[in-house]
Amino acid sequence: MVHDNQPEYYRAINASSTKNDCGIFVDFMLNEILNALKQHTSCIIPDSDDPVLDFILNHPGSRANQIAEALNIPLRTLQRELSRLKVSGKITFCGTPKNGGYFTI
Repeated sequence: MVHDNQPEYYRAINASSTKNDCGIFVDFMLNEILNALKQHTSCIIPDSDDPVLDFILNHPGSRANQIAEALNIPLRTLQRELSRLKVSGKITFCGTPKNGGYFTI
């Protein structure tokens, strides 16, 4: 991350030292971190039109009762939807029945 921008890195260090203000360097580093995160999050699956799938994407490992409560839908309705998503290969259940949860594939 810093290797690609070494001249700017050293300028930020020198400017911080000269002005006796670490904020310049901190701002530079935070901006570099933000840029790195943006590059690595471009592969995240965008939200779909399916609220159950979206919830599992944003809350991996959730259990059926948690999902039903959060989305305010009956548990039996959610179970049918989870079954559909499992059959279509979009989600999987990992773990034991007592402690496991749903994850996207």
